[in-house]
Amino acid sequence: MLATITSTGIFGLDTYKVEVEVHIARGLPSFQIVGLPDQLLKESRERVRAAIINSGFEFPSRRITANLAPAGIKKSGALYDLPIALGIISACMKIKVEHLADTVFIGELALDGTLRGINGVLPIVEFALKNDMKIVLPQANRQEALLIKGVKVTGVKTLYEAVEYIRGEFAGYTEPIEIKTSKTNVYPSDTDFSMITGHTLAKRALEIAASGRHNILLVGPPGVGKSLLSQSICTILPEISITESLQTTKIYSIAGLLPQDSPLINYRVFRNPHHTISFVGMIGGGKDVIPGEVSLAHNGVLFLDELPEFQRKTLEVLRQPMENGEVLISRAAKTVKYPADFLLIAAMNPCPCGYFGDVNKKCTCSPSQIDRYIGRISGPLLERIDLQIEVTRIQIDVDIDTASETSSEVRKRVERAREIQMRRNRSRWNSRISRKEALELFKVNKNALNLLKKITTEMNLSMRSFLKIIRIARTIADLETKEEVKDRDILEASGYRLLDRKLWRF
Repeated sequence: MLATITSTGIFGLDTYKVEVEVHIARGLPSFQIVGLPDQLLKESRERVRAAIINSGFEFPSRRITANLAPAGIKKSGALYDLPIALGIISACMKIKVEHLADTVFIGELALDGTLRGINGVLPIVEFALKNDMKIVLPQANRQEALLIKGVKVTGVKTLYEAVEYIRGEFAGYTEPIEIKTSKTNVYPSDTDFSMITGHTLAKRALEIAASGRHNILLVGPPGVGKSLLSQSICTILPEISITESLQTTKIYSIAGLLPQDSPLINYRVFRNPHHTISFVGMIGGGKDVIPGEVSLAHNGVLFLDELPEFQRKTLEVLRQPMENGEVLISRAAKTVKYPADFLLIAAMNPCPCGYFGDVNKKCTCSPSQIDRYIGRISGPLLERIDLQIEVTRIQIDVDIDTASETSSEVRKRVERAREIQMRRNRSRWNSRISRKEALELFKVNKNALNLLKKITTEMNLSMRSFLKIIRIARTIADLETKEEVKDRDILEASGYRLLDRKLWRF
């Protein structure tokens, strides 16, 4: 007796077809799963056995072999519980399943036969859409699956309902599902730019960073407001598009981090990992090669507070995604690519004690201690941070009554600048333009270019820093809707290279 049920496997963000072939033969009772299953998948034998019995079906006392084809790719996870159980029941009860070759079955079984939700539903539904297939999955995942339009999705709550479906006696749940999301495409935050007193230079730099997706480093003593400024940037970022929203949601679906009550992430996320995070937690990986913080921050913000306190290895893995907007994770058995196009915001103290340059407290660090502290961050990583600014303590008598714009007012300028650069750069941020393209597309005034060459020579900057300044200057010009980059834009942009000017060297 043989039955074949169609399912899928997930490989990073990619999905491939898996045929679950179940053969029941005479012989000593046994139950084997072949096709390179991992340990979690091998444990499904006991879940499937209990679920079949507790659903009112007979579990055959024969030799059962379940093959997951293609056999050369390692399979992982509990999503094959449902197709394996359906294969056994179909083969035993001689239910015809040939007409279900265009239907994908996925789901984890509880011992009583109910179906539990699984991770990574969105990539599977996208696979079904591309291949013109239907999908049967746990009712708990139906809300998420309905985000992808054009696929016939059937939710089932129990194994018994799934069996009724393959018999043609169960149509699934048809009641509409209200997908709860944020009312706007803006990060839900209690922090608004108008609530931040003073810090005019820092807020200007954050506006530039948000407009061109330029990575930024805030340097200043404890308590000056670096974290508050960093958290507020989400309120001025351009609203997330539906394409970007689905990309981010897909990553969170695979990682198992989607909120139960809101399956669509329709705002730019803000990730704030602790400085004790490992490099695997940052870049992704592990046994199942799950997304790391750099991918979870895709289309959003990755905030690293106390930057020098992170392990050197953890920081160095940021260099590839900061440059390419994606991360390639290679393991012995597989190589997985995840998107990782994020805005990096980092914050740090100027020295180990934190008070170098502070007007209120005296620094107790020696020059060599400060050099070693700054040296924890490698030069190549610092070069990839476009904006480096000093955040100073506000003066109560000067800054406390200073009026400030609201986040919505700033966001309008940011979105206008983004529209300008997307038209000019063929849907790319200014920070993602190569050197050759920058000189062709950015329309840098001849005098401004000569000024930049002079600044680069005097500050002994690298070609990467040279390009960073051009990119920042172009974003400054976009904020003012100027066609051409001029001297003033270059001067302002070069002023945001704090550590290049070696202000902490004695």
